[in-house]
Amino acid sequence: MIKSIFFTGLLFLVASTISAQVIKSAMINGCKTEGLNEYLIVKNGNSSFTAAASNIDIRYGTSFPASTTITDQLLTNGDTGYIAALNAKLGSGCDFNFINTTNSTTIAANAFFVIMHKYPDDTANFSAWCGKGIGDVYVVFADDASWGNAGIFANDTRSVTRYLRSTINGVTYDYNYGGLNLNSDGGYVSWNDTAGTYTGSGNYSNCTPSNLQSLPVSLLYFKAILENNKTNLQWATASEYNNEHFTINKFNEHNQEWEILYEINASMNAQQISFYNFIDYGSRNKSELYALSQTDIDGKETHLAYASAAFTSENIAIAGQNKGKLYITTDNIYNPITITTYQLNGATIDCKVYFPSTTIVEHQITFGEEIFILIKIEQDGHQLIKKMLKY
Repeated sequence: MIKSIFFTGLLFLVASTISAQVIKSAMINGCKTEGLNEYLIVKNGNSSFTAAASNIDIRYGTSFPASTTITDQLLTNGDTGYIAALNAKLGSGCDFNFINTTNSTTIAANAFFVIMHKYPDDTANFSAWCGKGIGDVYVVFADDASWGNAGIFANDTRSVTRYLRSTINGVTYDYNYGGLNLNSDGGYVSWNDTAGTYTGSGNYSNCTPSNLQSLPVSLLYFKAILENNKTNLQWATASEYNNEHFTINKFNEHNQEWEILYEINASMNAQQISFYNFIDYGSRNKSELYALSQTDIDGKETHLAYASAAFTSENIAIAGQNKGKLYITTDNIYNPITITTYQLNGATIDCKVYFPSTTIVEHQITFGEEIFILIKIEQDGHQLIKKMLKY
């Protein structure tokens, strides 16, 4: 078998149930002067807010929870010169502009914004974001001594974990990354609309981000099911962008290395759910560990998730949430799934019954008057209750 270069830190996919202000990705190893060109990509929630330091609190640290604030102060008037340079890189046909953000700028609901060091000396090229219909992107400049010219984000976390905490417009989430060596320019980590453990990493050529998500694949799940001395590997994506193929890696316990097991063609570009599976006939036990990565059309590989039959046990699970839809996975397609939505006071909003024909069910989320609701999912005696945030 061909050996694959693969990090060994365990990465578990965090189901996406977050829909407010989320950090999408962090450029932790910028080009030119590395520290000056670090930045964070953030997606705003469903309400606008003023871009003051009191409303954007980003913290970084070596322990949980992150405690070193890197946005104590913002540049009062932003940086019009750098904004002009960013827009010049987009070209005349681009459908959005970067907006210089001051302490009184209102960041629109559902807009993207980028938090940068106050003295960037390399003009990033975001032209790959053109044509995505994202609307104007705000740029916030952090004027904080904690975010020094040498940078703050650790590149080599093979033996450590680093933490981020964001409190934006009153909503707090915690993030982390580790098990990585991103000492080359353009190194980034990303969270695929989730908080918690990172879901992607890699290096952008010339520090040029290829998309807002920093992931060409929106992965719903990756799981391994042991069946009669063979392992059925199953995964699904909600969308794919320039995705050329997937690679399944298997951990060799004898030599303690990852090895390529199989490559499978991807959907390339898809805006609907795509299902995949592969049978490993060489399985011996439930503890065997598999890893899934994808490679885009430019040859860049991104690590997506791990799976093992030892921790594939839930009969029903929430795989993700996207644009008002909830994705529920099930290992049982023979029994109906009942999804009930409640207000926090216990009043029922709606109740729907699904008869699954595949291993995933799409449910349109219905909200009452409250921002938070409870979702109860039931199937064949199994029950799952989750608190959901309106977006």
